[in-house]
Amino acid sequence: MSAYARARQDHLAPTIREAEEASAEPAVSVVIPCLNERATIAEAVHDAKAAFASWPGGVEVIVADNGSTDGSVELALAAGARVVPAPERGYGAALQAGFTAAQAPYVVYADADLTYDFREGPQLVAALHDHHADMAVGTRIQGRIEPGAMPVLHRRLGTPILTSTINLLFNGALTDCNSGFRAFRRDRLVSWKASSPGMEFASELLINALGSGAKIVEVPITLRCDRGHRQPHLQTWRDGMRHLLTILARAPQLFVQGGLAIIVLSALIATACALGPRVVFGRVALFDYHTLIFASLLGFLGTQVFGTGLVLQLRQPRPVGRLAATLLDLNEGVLFWLLVGTGVGVGGGFGFVAWSWARHGFANISYLRPTLFLLYTATVVGSLGMSIFHAHLLKRA
Repeated sequence: MSAYARARQDHLAPTIREAEEASAEPAVSVVIPCLNERATIAEAVHDAKAAFASWPGGVEVIVADNGSTDGSVELALAAGARVVPAPERGYGAALQAGFTAAQAPYVVYADADLTYDFREGPQLVAALHDHHADMAVGTRIQGRIEPGAMPVLHRRLGTPILTSTINLLFNGALTDCNSGFRAFRRDRLVSWKASSPGMEFASELLINALGSGAKIVEVPITLRCDRGHRQPHLQTWRDGMRHLLTILARAPQLFVQGGLAIIVLSALIATACALGPRVVFGRVALFDYHTLIFASLLGFLGTQVFGTGLVLQLRQPRPVGRLAATLLDLNEGVLFWLLVGTGVGVGGGFGFVAWSWARHGFANISYLRPTLFLLYTATVVGSLGMSIFHAHLLKRA
């Protein structure tokens, strides 16, 4: 144990002893998810117990077994851990089973493959006290990474992109959203409501904690090479996409506002096209027929993005943003006539195009510019109407 962590233990001893006197519960619960970790699970349990051996109040080590068939359970029990079953497969599911079984007010969790140094666990718990924080995240990026311990793709691309996205969308200030070495106050967990079964649980826990106003601090840690030399449970592209989907699914305003921005841009382009082409640099014609076709495609894309945001709003306790709230809370009578008006307008627009086309023997369409502008309007308005209709259907599903 580092000198810093030992000093923090001495400083925190009176507070923790008071909690110990009021309850027979341990001071810290260390949760280790496990799936066929025979090569390292016993050492991981020993390291976790040794890390908190002198910690006031004691420690319990919980191994959340995810269906091991290689004798990991027996080895964990022999090493002094309490083993709890996690029938649902997945990293997140195993952690949730371990968290449910935890009895201490502070929970630390780390992987069983010894890539994280359990001796640094006390520093995470001390950080909770020092900063009055709800969660302490061990950051590999600001700590030390052994050569070969972290793939370059993860270190330079995956983790920075996902971390920056979380910081941007949820007002975070993190450097390592994918760290699997963390500590938190157990009584805060219920308000975070993280439930993802897979690797994406790491992102969901952070996002939900940030959304609830939790204070999160980071502590530099060491990432070591896998001591077990087994096939990693992490699958880069599958789990990376799961993380990204989990993050975006909790940011409906990104889609609502982004979709509106695309629609407005397409409308500006379509309006410029309706006023006629503009020659630039003496020979390039802008805002002509082809530009109007592009505006129609852009407008359709914008409505799909906006509709996605409306649907994602249904996951929220209350819609975020005045426009989304207004559309999702529309009176059913207003919704009916809005959809009828949209249907009549779109049907009339396409009907006029078909009539104009038929008049000329289904050859070239006259009044091409007005016709394309009408198609643009019908496409955007019709798609918006269907998006609102779809959201109200799902609202009642």
